[in-house]
Amino acid sequence: CEESWVCSLWSTCKNDVQARNCYDQHTCGTTFKKPLLQKNCNQASSGYEPVQISNQLPPPDQLLPEVQQPQSSFKQMWDKYGNYILIGLIGLVIITIIILLIAHFTKPKKMAYNHDELVEWIKQERNMGTSDEDIHNILSQNTGWNKEEIHEAFELLRATPTSPVVQQQ
Repeated sequence: CEESWVCSLWSTCKNDVQARNCYDQHTCGTTFKKPLLQKNCNQASSGYEPVQISNQLPPPDQLLPEVQQPQSSFKQMWDKYGNYILIGLIGLVIITIIILLIAHFTKPKKMAYNHDELVEWIKQERNMGTSDEDIHNILSQNTGWNKEEIHEAFELLRATPTSPVVQQQ
């Protein structure tokens, strides 16, 4: 396809600039040989010349340079990635809620025990022949008693010694 550009006359001079309209008669879709569309008023036309100057084609009424307003970097970022940011934030909120729910419902419930029951239980275990070390391990691992409470119960029992039950034959 051979480009064949037809242009209007140059417009009147405004702000020291002249403009014209051009079109490709063969509609090639390329712009390799497209003539200049605007120039300074006192400048001679340079570049490719049109094949024809048409009085039928009106020159542009006014040349208003297209000024693009600069966008803030936040707006540019939001326009490009806004959906991803929203999805990420919603995902974080959902994950946080799930973690809080799991932490709330799996938290071990602290049970309140009667201290006298603890002392009685230790006495019964001793009477059955369980060692103090085993009793201490059972209480630490399987009950809600903390180490300090268990230690206090053993100290109380040391003050009042009991003898293990001996089986008769």
